Amino acid sequence: MKDHLTKKIGKPLTPPKAFIDWCYAQLPIYEWKNKQETLRSSNRTNGFLIKKRLTKASKLTFSTKFYSFAIILVSSTRIEIQSHDFWLEIVDGKEELHYEMTNFERFSKGEHLKAHCLKGKWYEGLLSNYGIMSGAYTNTIFYPNKWNEQLRKRSELRYLDLPLLDFREIANIYKYRLEIEFCQKINAPVLADEIMFPSYRFIGGEYRKRVDMRILTMKWLKQTKGRIKNTKKTFSQLKMEEVAQKRKSEIVPGIEEYLDYRDFVKIPLHVGFKKFQRWVVENKINFKDYLDYLSLLEKLNIPLTNSLVVMPRNLAEKHDEAVNLFNQLKIELEEKAYRERLEKIKKLEQEIDDYMFLVPKKLEEIVEEGKNLNHCVGSYVEKHKTGETTIIFMRKKEAQNQSLYTIEYKNKHIVQIQGYKNKEVIPEKVREIANKWVKKIS
Repeated sequence: MKDHLTKKIGKPLTPPKAFIDWCYAQLPIYEWKNKQETLRSSNRTNGFLIKKRLTKASKLTFSTKFYSFAIILVSSTRIEIQSHDFWLEIVDGKEELHYEMTNFERFSKGEHLKAHCLKGKWYEGLLSNYGIMSGAYTNTIFYPNKWNEQLRKRSELRYLDLPLLDFREIANIYKYRLEIEFCQKINAPVLADEIMFPSYRFIGGEYRKRVDMRILTMKWLKQTKGRIKNTKKTFSQLKMEEVAQKRKSEIVPGIEEYLDYRDFVKIPLHVGFKKFQRWVVENKINFKDYLDYLSLLEKLNIPLTNSLVVMPRNLAEKHDEAVNLFNQLKIELEEKAYRERLEKIKKLEQEIDDYMFLVPKKLEEIVEEGKNLNHCVGSYVEKHKTGETTIIFMRKKEAQNQSLYTIEYKNKHIVQIQGYKNKEVIPEKVREIANKWVKKIS
């Protein structure tokens, strides 16, 4: 019984005999010869000849490389890309040739089907020619059967004005054929080309798609037909116009170099729309940096009502000021939070025999402890700050400012005691004193 995928694929279009002959012509024929004898690997007449000298040492059994050929077939209801792969071996001077159709793509009835055949069984998806470091068509040679002409004359794409295509462009054009046809019929060639040939634009320090097909739908095209018809405007320009209309304003010439439609909707509401655009153009603003600046202002609860705040004369300078202010505020908040925790753990400070058990008064003291003893306690700052664990400094009473041992204390137990470089063996006496400390604070 046929499986679902095999039924779905059905009978692929049949390649012409000329294609198979062409494939054979790409395969080598080996000839070994000496004065007495000529040995030929195949009786084929099509194929290029590789001549070798025939001797007793001649190697007559070997594998040649893998050959991949493809053909694009077109009917009124189908477009198919078929890969036919050949495996050629020479055994005792004679060729043993095996081939089968492997990768298969079909565009039909609005669906793009991808499958591959392996040992006579169909599987979903395309198969890489040479493993994960290659693609489905790596080193594949395509049969020159004027398939571009057939696309324009016979296929479902015949209603489109198509230029000369690369086979890799078929999938996208087929997927959005209705949108492309609509744009071409109303004479919006730039928009049609943007849909046909997706590309990226470098703006604001990053690459962005020129067209978002989640927005550019048939519904959107029909709604904006009046603005699109007989124009050479890009998708970004059309979307920017929409935003400008909502703001009851206009687009300032040159703004497209710095902003696209995604940025336009983020222009602050409390400033003049055109004034803001002029400020961007005149100061060559990187909008990504600007959005970071706005984010800092919001975190600092600075209102965006003052135009000098929203559009500073020197963005870089004001951005740095905001960063410094935010970092200072963050430090103050962290210190305040840690002061509250410090009050709770002060009772852990004790004097036992010749040792002092001290809690870090500031978080940076933990980092300093790690540097002094060359171990990783610095990575415990966040855990200590939140109370997930507690770091204690164990030091000689007469040298309380000198790092000696570091204790991790958690759930009323010592998790670990570390000395210099985490390698020093902790003396048993030190462990006994540390255990005395645990009993005293419990």
